[in-house]
Amino acid sequence: TSVLMRRLRQNEDLMTAVNGDGEVLVEGEYVGRLHGFVFVPDPRAEGEQGRILRSAAAQALVGEIASRSQRLITAPDADISLSEHGRILWAGHPVAELRGSGNILAPRVELVAGEELNGPAREAVQARLEAWLKMHIANVLAPLVSLRDAADVEGLARGIAFRLVENLGSLTRESVAEDVRALDQAARGQLRKHGVRFGAYSIFMPALLKPAPARLRLTLWALANAAGEGEAFENLPAPPTPGLTSVPADPAAPEGFYETVGFRVCGTRAVRIDMLERVADLIRPVIAARTYNGGFTVTPDMMSLVGCSGEEFASLLRGLGYRSQVETVTPPAKEAPKENEAALAAEQGAEADVTSALSAVETPGEPTPAGEPEEMPAADVSASIEAAQEGEATSVEQASAPESPETSSETVSVEAALAAETAAPVEMEIWRPVRKRHGGRPENERKKPRRDKKRNDGEQEAHGNKPQRRDRRPAPPAKPDRKPREREPDPDSPFAALAVLKERVRGNGS
Repeated sequence: TSVLMRRLRQNEDLMTAVNGDGEVLVEGEYVGRLHGFVFVPDPRAEGEQGRILRSAAAQALVGEIASRSQRLITAPDADISLSEHGRILWAGHPVAELRGSGNILAPRVELVAGEELNGPAREAVQARLEAWLKMHIANVLAPLVSLRDAADVEGLARGIAFRLVENLGSLTRESVAEDVRALDQAARGQLRKHGVRFGAYSIFMPALLKPAPARLRLTLWALANAAGEGEAFENLPAPPTPGLTSVPADPAAPEGFYETVGFRVCGTRAVRIDMLERVADLIRPVIAARTYNGGFTVTPDMMSLVGCSGEEFASLLRGLGYRSQVETVTPPAKEAPKENEAALAAEQGAEADVTSALSAVETPGEPTPAGEPEEMPAADVSASIEAAQEGEATSVEQASAPESPETSSETVSVEAALAAETAAPVEMEIWRPVRKRHGGRPENERKKPRRDKKRNDGEQEAHGNKPQRRDRRPAPPAKPDRKPREREPDPDSPFAALAVLKERVRGNGS
């Protein structure tokens, strides 16, 4: 080291280099490391010696930084990445940091570089990173950028689109309830065309709930809501792990944190908003059917969608505005099996047999085409028809034959027990939505009955002495009894055709 210092004082040319690990060497002596475009000197070199070593290292850094800047400018996009804390990385080192700006989708790029990167090279690196960031946001948040730039979204739909962009693709439905209510179907179609979904609890873009868009949305949200420079990612909890549909809500999380990553806080849980909509899809038809008088019961399907049960799921429902009460209700009856299925199947089978028998018989007097079997004799035709009729009668009789007393009694007893079990009232926990009364009236406050105006004695007496109204309509005349007409057989039925064919065959045989 003493020899190196003596040569430095004599202003001799020294051999400087930067190896592949970023170590800066002067005459083989380690003097520091180059991280991206920032030189970090060796902390052991202090005082006058450290200053001289850094001065010598600057000779090597000028050429190396110029070379690195050129490689970054021509580097493919895949070599550049964005960390969750808003740092742009190249070759594993931070080369820039993002800062908030007035446009949430266009944060400001601030280079992380020393004085060695200057002039046109610095401007070229700045332009390259800004272009990469713009393209990265456009690719990852493509549906949101498309909605922002859409020319076919107009009127009230444009206002909701603007709010969706400002909130990075999701809104609570209650925050835009009036605007959504004023939208007609054409305006809703404009938004749906760009991937917007109108849910029961949220207005959101499902494509932005994937892991990569969710991470970028959180980064942009943190930059836009930072209290100061460099404080964007302080005190932020860890985002939910990809694949989870709900997580315990962190009470210390800042407002809007979970909504930005596609979750909604409901009670003690933060639930992914698309899973909440699927739960709403299960609840809505039960309430509409009034199976439980406008309420619903918790089912395993609901709990499996959000990955929680018991008190956690109850807290979730309360967070959505539902309240539970134990009531004595009659569960819905199970669907009874269809009757006479066997008889119907037998009748259809018999009709098919008759049709096949008819198709096998040709009209007498017509020539038989070559290559086809010869015409059946009259006796065989008659036998086939009678066999088909007998088979049909047997099938129908077997299907409609009454069961034995023992079997019938067992069936009746089982059905009666099942019906009694189904119809028995039981105590169940019924959940119902909390209804808000108009005018801010509390929920438990009942409307007072209107008091009738007092009537004087004369009016009451006149009202009391008023004769009752009588029905003066004459009774309708009695209709004469009609004798039931005997129904003639349907000429289009297969049995009528069989009868005609049978008579025709008998005539030919005689």
